[in-house]
Amino acid sequence: MDGANLTGANLLNVNLSQVSAVATNFRRVNLKGGNLTASNLRGANLRGANLAGVNLLRTILENANLAQANLQGLFLSDTNFSRCDLQGANLRGAVLAATELSRTNLSNTDLSGLNLRGANLNNSNLTGANLMATDLRAVNLTLAVLTKANLSNAKLNNSYLYGTNLEEANLMGADLSKTYLRRAQMHRANLSNTQLQQADLRGVAAVEATFNNAQLQESILVSADLRGANFQGANLSGADLRNAVLLGTSFQGAVLQNAKVEGAIGLVR
Repeated sequence: MDGANLTGANLLNVNLSQVSAVATNFRRVNLKGGNLTASNLRGANLRGANLAGVNLLRTILENANLAQANLQGLFLSDTNFSRCDLQGANLRGAVLAATELSRTNLSNTDLSGLNLRGANLNNSNLTGANLMATDLRAVNLTLAVLTKANLSNAKLNNSYLYGTNLEEANLMGADLSKTYLRRAQMHRANLSNTQLQQADLRGVAAVEATFNNAQLQESILVSADLRGANFQGANLSGADLRNAVLLGTSFQGAVLQNAKVEGAIGLVR
C-alpha cells in the first residue's frame, strides 16, 4: 500500500502488521487500537492521526509526519522516529525510553514528566518544548536545539549534550550531575538550584546565565565564557575555572574553596 491516499479514513482496530506503507497518506485517519507491528511507514503522512492504543513495536516511522497526532499512552521504546515531525503531538503518558528520535522536530511539544531515559535525540529540534520533570538520564542530545525549552526539575544526569543549544532555557532545579556539556550554548539560561556536580562544562558559552545556588562541586569550566553570569550562593568548591572568561561575573556568597582559577580573566570574588 505504498503511496496510498487514506485521508480521513476510519481504520479502527485495523491489522497492518508487517505492511509496507511507505509515503502513504494517513492524514487525520483513525487508527485507534490498530496493529502496526514491524510495519514500514517511512515518509508517511500521519498528521492529526489517532494512534491511541496502536501497537508500534519495531515500526519504522523514519521521516514521517506525525505533527498533532495522538500517541497518548503508547509504548514507543522500539520505534524509529528518526527525522520525524512530532510538533504538537499528544504524547501524554507515552514511554519513550531508548527511543530513536534523532533529527526529530519536537518544537513546542509537551514532553513533561515522560520517560525518555537513554533516548537518542541528537540534532533534534526541541525549541520551546516542555520537558518539566522529564526523565532524560543517559540521553544523547548532541547538537540538539533546546532554545527557550522548559527543563525545570528534569533529570539529565549522565547525559551527553555536546554543542547543545540551551539559550534562554529554564533548567531550574534540574539534575545535570556528571553530564557532558562541552561547548554547549547557554546564554541567558536559568540554571538556578541545579545539580552540576562533576559536570563537564569545558568551553561552554553561558553569557548572562544564572547559576544562583547551583551545586557545581568538582565541575569542569575550563575556558568557559561566563561573562555577566550570576553564581550567587553557588557551590563551586573544587571546580576547575582555569582560563574561563569571568568579566562581570558575580560570585557573591559563592563557595570557591579549592577551585582552580589559574588564567581566569576578570575574576572578582
